[in-house]
Amino acid sequence: MNRRLALKTASYGVLHVLVATTIAYMLTGNAAAAAGIGLIEPIVQTGVFAIHERLWETAATKPDVGRPGVMARAARACCLRIDSLLTDDDTSRAHAA
Repeated sequence: MNRRLALKTASYGVLHVLVATTIAYMLTGNAAAAAGIGLIEPIVQTGVFAIHERLWETAATKPDVGRPGVMARAARACCLRIDSLLTDDDTSRAHAA
């Protein structure tokens, strides 16, 4: 892992812990639970971020960047799935009202 990526990942991790702990405390009102949630989730997510960043860096260095590749197809599939979830959720909310 290069130095810039390591520093970026570490700073993101610290920020994520602070945000997650604050939100967990606001939701639970329990400092111990907030600390647990605020530490576990960001640690996992920070590792995932490093992998995600590495995949994007690798995809950007490919000579055929303009051609839809694995990353582009995955991103498109993810967006379509999110759109369908939002649409399904909006529809079910409308029927419940």
